[in-house]
Amino acid sequence: MLCQVCSVVILAIGAYALNADNPIYKESSLPTGIMVLGGFVLVMSFLGCFGALQENRVLLLLYAILLCCAILCQIILAGIVLGSSSTVEKALEDAWKSASNATRTEVQKDFDCCGFRTFRDTDGANCTTTAVAACLPKVRPR
Repeated sequence: MLCQVCSVVILAIGAYALNADNPIYKESSLPTGIMVLGGFVLVMSFLGCFGALQENRVLLLLYAILLCCAILCQIILAGIVLGSSSTVEKALEDAWKSASNATRTEVQKDFDCCGFRTFRDTDGANCTTTAVAACLPKVRPR
């Protein structure tokens, strides 16, 4: 039951992001992906709960197969994400270049950094006086 509530919340977040006025959400497939994930979790949790409640072996077997597929997909995606750090860095650099000076200044303030790849590589954004490192090492996933 908790998974079903969480999946409805995920669906609602995806729907909100899809209808938001933010151009970042409009140009990406992230809201749609979130909604697909929410729908998948909803179907899986329904199969698990209903199959267990009815003691139906077919539904429970389908639930187990979908759960194994979901775990396999997570392992594959984790490998892809960990193996493609250069892709992540490229996406971060593209976002940095397309961001406004105000956004860059805000990122530098939030992460206490200055510049993107090298210290003081600000491209017009203002740095905080206490920053001693570039932003890329602080914002990229480890």
